[in-house]
Amino acid sequence: MLASFAAAQDWDGLWLFAYAHDPGQWESGCFRSFFDIHANASKWGFMQAGAAIFRDAGLPPLRECRTVLLARPGEAADELVRLHARYGSNLFAALAEREKITWRDLLAKRLAVAMTQPPAGPSGAPGEGPAMTWQVDQKGHGTFAAAGAGAVAWTLSAASSERAAPGQVTLSRPAFAAITMTALDCLPMHQSRKVLITACGRAENTDMVFSQDRRSVGRSWGRAPARIEAVEGTVSLPAGEWECHALAPTGQASAGVPIQRGADGKSVVHLSAKWGTMWYLLTRK
Repeated sequence: MLASFAAAQDWDGLWLFAYAHDPGQWESGCFRSFFDIHANASKWGFMQAGAAIFRDAGLPPLRECRTVLLARPGEAADELVRLHARYGSNLFAALAEREKITWRDLLAKRLAVAMTQPPAGPSGAPGEGPAMTWQVDQKGHGTFAAAGAGAVAWTLSAASSERAAPGQVTLSRPAFAAITMTALDCLPMHQSRKVLITACGRAENTDMVFSQDRRSVGRSWGRAPARIEAVEGTVSLPAGEWECHALAPTGQASAGVPIQRGADGKSVVHLSAKWGTMWYLLTRK
């Protein structure tokens, strides 16, 4: 989701905090902070997909751009002091006050922030922007989807997957998961010869113990190895003939995964816990 928003908004960079707070824990096989990414599969395991989405422009920038001025000419210092005193580092809240912007606006238009006057010309690349949706039903089941020529990303619940992404992806379990499909050769998906599917539910250390509201683990971080909820479901593939292999934690191909034909005639790969992975590598025949 972070990479999708960064790509759609045409950001110059995206920084994740942090790899690991304690250098002595780098090889531990588990994590001791919710910020650390080094052993958290639900973060580190999506790095390749995130790079394809953002760095390799799998999702292009949104076509339309909206410029928001933080202050009027001659009033910049006073206005910035007022905004900072009220909102601190929450720049988005300041923009929302200025022009009634909501997070849903970021799904459709790029947001350019200027101090006292708009930039001389439009920024970002023209062309077809990504299709982005974010929906939550009355039961709290949410779905985020972003699709571009070289990448597709979903975070979705099992209860809403079929109506949220019809003909694209189904999720049987766990109750909530993130799934991406990204070209690894910087080509549009219909031309790519190598595509990675990444799928994961929760990631936790072995014997990790949460509080009842799942907001904290206190000191009960558990031990290595870190483990994931493997995804059970299906993903429809781009047109063409494909081979699929599950990838081991080293990134090397392990078991071959059968590809079947769905009811609509499209090729479908069945994700399953029996493959013991969150990565599926597709290679075009």
